[in-house]
Amino acid sequence: MTKFSSWDYSNYYHTIIENPYIDFELYDKQELGALTSCHKQDGINEMLTGGAGGGGKTKLLSALALQFIEFSQYRCLVTRKKYRELVGTGSVFDMLKNIDGLKPRESGLIRILAPSGAEIHFKAFDNETHKQDVKVESYHTILNDEASELNESTLRLYESKIGRAVQQECRDRS
Repeated sequence: MTKFSSWDYSNYYHTIIENPYIDFELYDKQELGALTSCHKQDGINEMLTGGAGGGGKTKLLSALALQFIEFSQYRCLVTRKKYRELVGTGSVFDMLKNIDGLKPRESGLIRILAPSGAEIHFKAFDNETHKQDVKVESYHTILNDEASELNESTLRLYESKIGRAVQQECRDRS
């Protein structure tokens, strides 16, 4: 079992509980998932979660996408294989696009912009050649809704795209 430090709890409190953009409540298991995401001993964390439809995975992913939205340099990538599932009803994009203060952009590059300058990007991999578009960016958080839909080479690409700047900025603030 993971042992959480006072920094983990502080990070969770400041970036999830006090986050003004997370305007929805998390269930106990979602809270544990969010707390686990704050447990980054080496600055990088990988968390896998699964379950049946309606279990709250999308709500957890939405909270994790918003976790560092107040930090100006923050970049998050949310992926899914099919475009219609990436932005459709009940998706992470659907949950975030109507939150006060955030500006969704649905044409061209699909993203959500925050007043801080932070961005949440959304990318569908209907066509595996589209992963080239991701290669030029660096992200602090990469979230995949249904990793089983993507092939191994796409999932491996994520590792090289993770940055550490936001975690360090968060550590500096606490």
